[in-house]
Amino acid sequence: MSKLSKWMLPGLLALFLIFGCKPIKNNYLWQNEIIYFLLIDRFHNGDPTNDRGNNPASHVTYDGTNPEALKTYQGGDLQGVIQRLDYLDSLGITAIWLSPFFDNSDSDFVGWWPYHGYHPVDFYSVDEHFGTIADLKELVNEAHRRGIKILFDMVFNQVAANHPWVTDPGKKDWFHRTSEGTFFPITDWFDQAQIERGALHGMPDLNTENPEVVDYLTQMSQFWIDQTGCDGFRLDAVKHVNPSFWDHFNRTIHQKYGNRFFVIGEIFWGEPERLTPYLDLDFNALFDIPGYYAIKNTFGQGGSIGDLSDFRKQADHDYNSYPMATLIDNHDVVRFNVGIQSHADAKQNLALNYLLTSPGIPVLYYGTEIGLPGGPLENPITGDPQDYVNRLMFPDSLNLRESRILEETSALIRLRKSSPALTKSPLFEIYKDWGVYAFLRGNIDEQLLVVLNNAATSETVSFAMKNDRYAFTGLGDEVWGSGGMIATGDSIWVTLQPFSAAVWSVDVAVVTANPWTDFTERYTGDYQVAIFKYAQSELSPDDLAIAGDFTNWKPKHFPTQVDGDTLKMQVPLRPGSYRYKLVLNNRDWISDPLARFQEADPYGGQNSVIEIP
Repeated sequence: MSKLSKWMLPGLLALFLIFGCKPIKNNYLWQNEIIYFLLIDRFHNGDPTNDRGNNPASHVTYDGTNPEALKTYQGGDLQGVIQRLDYLDSLGITAIWLSPFFDNSDSDFVGWWPYHGYHPVDFYSVDEHFGTIADLKELVNEAHRRGIKILFDMVFNQVAANHPWVTDPGKKDWFHRTSEGTFFPITDWFDQAQIERGALHGMPDLNTENPEVVDYLTQMSQFWIDQTGCDGFRLDAVKHVNPSFWDHFNRTIHQKYGNRFFVIGEIFWGEPERLTPYLDLDFNALFDIPGYYAIKNTFGQGGSIGDLSDFRKQADHDYNSYPMATLIDNHDVVRFNVGIQSHADAKQNLALNYLLTSPGIPVLYYGTEIGLPGGPLENPITGDPQDYVNRLMFPDSLNLRESRILEETSALIRLRKSSPALTKSPLFEIYKDWGVYAFLRGNIDEQLLVVLNNAATSETVSFAMKNDRYAFTGLGDEVWGSGGMIATGDSIWVTLQPFSAAVWSVDVAVVTANPWTDFTERYTGDYQVAIFKYAQSELSPDDLAIAGDFTNWKPKHFPTQVDGDTLKMQVPLRPGSYRYKLVLNNRDWISDPLARFQEADPYGGQNSVIEIP
């Protein structure tokens, strides 16, 4: 392959300086890191003597037949994490995000025990199920010895219902209360005041406008940094705390410990624009929760590559080059493989290919690297919450399937870590259709062409060797995958197997700072047309849209014909099960009256369900 010629430099600089390099005040970017999130209780049992803690009822061993046991502690602890550090090092992990280790309530107040760590009763102690401060220090030291950073998960919005502060008359104003002195639930999720002051899951909400509370939480956080030498904080439930607190807290921490101390905020909204109020509060990064939904809907729920690209375009505008941590699942949602009727492992692998070849700071949820199973967040029969089924204990030994998925994930991590282009450059689109996505990652020293096939069929696509956006001048070796690429005349042809990705080294000149290419109306071989009917004579075709898993839940118009008093919408779908709603007049979201299946919508009403064989 020819070396990058000097005439290419202006175009590359236009792309990678104008588009991708907005100055960021933090002097160390974590795009080089691979973060691994683990629940201490569910990772490894290194000390069986602490399994029952202070209450024997807090621990019931899960044996695969008693899911209720997953509501209790399962024995994981800090010594268990220490014993698994070599495993994480071999996986390629460079940073560990620990679930909260604070001493938690010795009760099952909300129907399950606080094995997850988010119901604290003492911010200055380690929970007896997890170990001691000495264990925590040992973990940080042993991780650092292997070049692995440690992030602590900090809970600032709430405490356990039986925290001593709750009944302390001197701390009455440490909580948000009604005029009668009671706590109140969040009933309106569009009312930010309620979101910041209401009791989440019945937990008393801390009054982080109170200077005493602010000082306590800040000093407590500094205590843990000074005691352990940890490398950063994952800040929980950011949207449930007033922004002025975060601005003060983050700046205070950075002033004392420097901008290399990493503070990352979790704002659980599904829309990029709802993250923008938090971009100027001195976080080092935020979690890309909207990006999670886009990835899940595209690679797990049969969505179009065009919708994924539309999300990227909106997010690029809203985030404005802000560092974002990317993910395909975590402890607050179902595992990626849940609800996928066929090719679940292949689809998860493709999602990880996208995660580890696209911009952002990748975050892996423990067990994702081996395809650990999960289940729906609600019991399909009783409707009771069961998020614990997505928090199984990490197995002590792996079966053949888990070992295969682990090797695939490890290889992907090695690919990302070996390539500066995959960690530090923006994404520049080359081609996109309903199922195939091709994009560049690169800088002056290295250019890579990434192509993904999100179809159950082998696909061959072509794109121009040169156009008004770019010019390929050299096609090099395939550095990842098993695709095929040839150049004929003025075109490049790429062939990929089902649900696969490939990466090639290339020479290319980019002559525009616009990273988005036009969408090609080409269906992959696994698409079929589904007909949705709506009997309403006064509506025109333009008044009917549809939103669902396959549109990233954005209302979308498809070709629609009038048949008497019935509108017939033609929607291309792959085999699978999809939730959706009809959208009337760009305003009213309704379940489909003609749908064979309905299910409860967690946000109210019903979702319709269509099964494509």
